[in-house]
Amino acid sequence: MADSIYSDLRDDRREIRLLFLNAGQPQDAIVATLMVTSLNWAHEYWTPEYETLSYVWGDPLTTRAISLNDQPYHITENLEAALRSLRHAGRARILWIDALCINQNDPREREHQITLMRDIFEGCASCVVWLGDEDEETERIFDPLYWMQDNLHVHRWPCFDGEIGRQVSEDDLTHGVGPALKPLQNLLNRSWWYRTWTFQEFILPKTHEIRCGRFEIPFDLLVRSQQNFTRHGNSCCMFASNSLMVMARQTKALLGNVVLPLYETRQYLERNDDLDFLATLEDNCHRIATRDHDKVYGLIGLAAQAVRDSITPNYSLDIAAIYAQPVVERLRSHASLRPLVALRNQDKELQLPSWVPDWSSNPIGGIPPWLRRSRYDLFSACGSQLLHPRIYDHRVLHVRGIKCESLKSLGQIMETFQEGLADPVSNRLLVLRDNYEMAMSENTDQDPSAKNFQQTAFWRTMLFDCVRCDGETSLRRAKGSDYNGLRHLFDTGSAPPDEANMSQLLNDVGFNLYRAQFAITTSGRLAMAPFNTQVGDEIYILAGGNMPFVLRPSAITFSPPGSSDPPQPCHTLVGECYLDQFMDGEYSDRLREDSADIFII
Repeated sequence: MADSIYSDLRDDRREIRLLFLNAGQPQDAIVATLMVTSLNWAHEYWTPEYETLSYVWGDPLTTRAISLNDQPYHITENLEAALRSLRHAGRARILWIDALCINQNDPREREHQITLMRDIFEGCASCVVWLGDEDEETERIFDPLYWMQDNLHVHRWPCFDGEIGRQVSEDDLTHGVGPALKPLQNLLNRSWWYRTWTFQEFILPKTHEIRCGRFEIPFDLLVRSQQNFTRHGNSCCMFASNSLMVMARQTKALLGNVVLPLYETRQYLERNDDLDFLATLEDNCHRIATRDHDKVYGLIGLAAQAVRDSITPNYSLDIAAIYAQPVVERLRSHASLRPLVALRNQDKELQLPSWVPDWSSNPIGGIPPWLRRSRYDLFSACGSQLLHPRIYDHRVLHVRGIKCESLKSLGQIMETFQEGLADPVSNRLLVLRDNYEMAMSENTDQDPSAKNFQQTAFWRTMLFDCVRCDGETSLRRAKGSDYNGLRHLFDTGSAPPDEANMSQLLNDVGFNLYRAQFAITTSGRLAMAPFNTQVGDEIYILAGGNMPFVLRPSAITFSPPGSSDPPQPCHTLVGECYLDQFMDGEYSDRLREDSADIFII
């Protein structure tokens, strides 16, 4: 049936289809017509003003019929509900909707239309976000949003019952705030907020209409509510009960996780032309896509033109090749190994090379992606030695480097960490003490200056020689007062009286220790290595690498095509590391003079 509805689109003219949704009353059958137009201006095309629809398809097996080009056509229930709710009563509405404007039975057309997504969404008059049909509690989301927007303290909300110990209802210990927040939480848990495709569909258009059934939710209202509620929750509003605190924290986290990334990304694009595509992939790896390929293809519209030109959607490609493409483009265009700090837990079924990030899983450990990227940029382990990478079949990464250490002993892994707890130090201090004893056991010299040198190296290593200097947003290299403050806390159990940032320093140490490992090399140097490091792993300085990398020798050998050299041993990549006194180019002369071929698989 689809073949008789859809005619072929001309790729060279960047043709697309638009949907004319006929006017109708709620009970009327849905009738629509497709029209072919072009994203290129040409006199033979009429391109009317149109809107795009961003929605979640829903269950593909549960469908309803509409009339499309005078023929019956089945669409998902959620799309049918959107069309029924969004159509005008007195005039046609012109929309671009992926499920209808793209022939879903034509793989080649689907792949080519993905390359046009940026222009389609940037060129629309507005994007209609369809969260789904309303329910009996949807109307109640607006009360707490307006209270947040109006900057009210929680205890000033009209619903708040301040009598301590009194239950507002049999199952409510939140002073009346819980029932007010629950509908908002349910709205923010709807699947649209967590899909891969919907992120770029929201970021690219200039304006939006967010709909839940017949209710429109202004995005500005969500943004102001998030900003004000976060500020109150982090400062003045001390909630009256544990139940209220849990509910408020959950709502604050939902607003931060759902609204803030959309707002900040749009703000960034207003000041800059393009996003860092690898950072975009990493920051959105938690989003859901039906196919693994769409973890890349569903965000490609946000990439710079050079990246989009280098990645041609092709669902027949091996997933390893698709996940490697953004990394290969960055390695070649920026001559830097920064993409390798985006590593994460890999799904073994995908059979990815160790240097290719698994864009479908969450980051390694608990270190925020922005912190790992910012930390990498602070150092210059390779000095001025530039990267000239070669990649073979998206499987083997060929770089130059030099081995500087092997790991002989490893410390504990801190399995749990939550930033900002009222008593955040006990778990960290236990791990710090074990690591400290391990480090000092290496120092057999009784000279006090040697002991002091080892202590300073230890605290430098615990901090990765850097600290956050502006809350959450930037890093600086650590200095003597930072080391001394931690040493004072470690020795006395209390922060020094003149150290106002001790809580922040402890959080930095917590991030560094969480599922990471303190390590000592065969020559006695101190290091912080990825949590999955093993004794016998090797530390390399690689050309183009701001930080040293932990590599694991492999039994596999490799020789580049056409090479007359015998096959060389390969390595797998474990991750970047901190190696004390090797972070600022101290090995760059040896790297320049003695580097060898390194094959990472």
